[in-house]
This record gives sequence, C-alpha cells and structure tokens, in this order.
Amino acid sequence: MMQHDFSMQTKTPFFAKVMLFGEYSLLDGSSALTLPYRKRKAWLVSGITGDQNDENILQMRASNHQLLAYVVYLKKMVESGDLAEVIDMDAIEKAVSGGLWLRSDIPTGYGLGSSGALVANIFAHYTSPDWKKKTMDKELAPGILKGVLAVMESYFHGNSSGIDPLCSYMNKAVLVEGKDNIVSVIPMHHFLQSEGSGFFLLDTGQQRKTAPLVSLYHQKKKQDVFRSMLTSRYIPCVNRCIKAVTASATGKLQQHMRELSGMQFTYFTEMIPEHFIPVWEQGFSSGDYSLKLCGAGGGGFLLGFTTNFRQASARLSQFGIIKPEKL
Repeated sequence: MMQHDFSMQTKTPFFAKVMLFGEYSLLDGSSALTLPYRKRKAWLVSGITGDQNDENILQMRASNHQLLAYVVYLKKMVESGDLAEVIDMDAIEKAVSGGLWLRSDIPTGYGLGSSGALVANIFAHYTSPDWKKKTMDKELAPGILKGVLAVMESYFHGNSSGIDPLCSYMNKAVLVEGKDNIVSVIPMHHFLQSEGSGFFLLDTGQQRKTAPLVSLYHQKKKQDVFRSMLTSRYIPCVNRCIKAVTASATGKLQQHMRELSGMQFTYFTEMIPEHFIPVWEQGFSSGDYSLKLCGAGGGGFLLGFTTNFRQASARLSQFGIIKPEKL
C-alpha cells in the first residue's frame, strides 16, 4: 500500500467541541456553554494522491464528493444574500474540483461537532479577503460571526445556532447568554481538572442523527406540560448550572446538575439510549455521578459530572469513560 505524505497539503486543523449545557433549550432562550475538545480535530487536505485501490483513497473521494455538494449549497446562500460576499466561491470551487477533502478523527453522530469543525475549516480558509478585511477592521464581534457560521452549518442539520463552528473556529469556550443570545468568548476554567471531581464523557457506542431529534423536541413543545416545565423549571436550571460552572462553584453545580439530570430522565427519555437508562438511574440513586445529554442525545456521548471520580469510575468501569482531564 502506498504511503501518503500530507505535510505540504494540510491546512490548519480545527477542534471538536463539547456543549456542557444548553442543548435544545438554547433554541428557547436559555444560556449555553460550549468548550473546545482538543483530543479530536479535522483539517482540510488539498488533492487526492495514492493507489486507486487504497481504501484511504475511497474515503478521500467520498469526502470530496460531500464537499462538492456542500459547495452547491454555499453558492445558493451567496446568491440569495445570506452569505453575500462572505465566501470566496472561485477559490473554494477550484479547490474542491481539484480534490480538496476533509481529514478528521471526530466521530460523526456523537455530539462532538463534526460538522462544526468542517464549517470552521471552510470559513477560515475560504472567506472572501475583501469581506474579511472589511469586517475585521470593525473588530468582528462573536455574535456576528456566529450568525454567519449558523447559515453555513444549517446545511447539515436543517437549522443551526452557529455555536459549534464558532467554538471550533475560536478554539475557546463560548458562552451564549439569555434570550438576546449575547455571545462572549471566555477563558477555560480549572473546574475541568479539579482533583477528584469534574465532567466526564461516557460512550454509548452508537451513532445518531441530529435533525430527527430536534424535530422530536419541537413536537414535545406542543404539549402543555412539557412547555410549562421547559419555561418554569428546565431553562432556569440550565442557567444555574452555567453560572455555577463559570463561578467554579462545585457544590452548587453538583446540586443543579442532579436536578437537570432528573428532568432530562423524565422529559427527554426518548433521547436517552435505552441500554443506558439503568446507568442513568444508578447515578441518580447512588449520588456518585449525574448524567445528561451531550448534544442532541439519542447516542454518541453522554456527559457526566461527579465530585468523586474514583467511585464513579468504579460504577462505570465497563464503559469507555473519558476522564475530566482529557476534556
């Protein structure tokens, strides 16, 4: 099998993300907090080379074909005015026609922002120079950038908040606050590496698609009980969790995370993989850890929080846990 050297063809990589809080509820005015996940990344590679029978070549070609379809979407958005003057269509069409593809170790359907990393790559490398100069002269605000990236990512999910690609592009924690969606970039806090406590990821072992789950969420909002719970209890709890995180208030975070976990178990049951329902219940009853959805749910990763990682690890030893310091 032919060896490939991508060192002269590879563009700057962008990282995956983990949304700690705000999945779904962000659509209805809650705050949201998203962190870059630097153990996984994606980067654009120019040109496809190697043995035509090489399995890697088939993957490269599949990625290139996906980018060809995506470029068609971007062109429509440019022509419609949604991305007017933003994308250098001549440059990206030439690159994709020449074999541009995305190399990535971010698993798809896992809530880690694989499409967001792709969008961040495209935006970084194929933004129109004139548009970038004009907007950067005005110190491009994260909120403006979020709106552009949301349009670019909507191709993949039908609707996008723009948070995932913004987090990937900025490579910093992104905080969105309140109904006005005020966006700010904040420093990473030590709470992820506190000794004996912190967040962790739990691998469910199955992929999922985001769009059907978002559709389910909107269907659930038509129920009076769910809608009332969302506005009176759920969104305030999400906001309290985020405030506890940014203040590094471990005790309050443990309390609010447990409350959020219970509400998700009751009202978002369809989004929890069935074989993880007992695992979810075990954490809630023992108090050793609390679980919540990571992204859309339905598979991928679950996000956990514990103040006693030794006990939580013992209870979850049969699963692929990613420890706090790895996030």
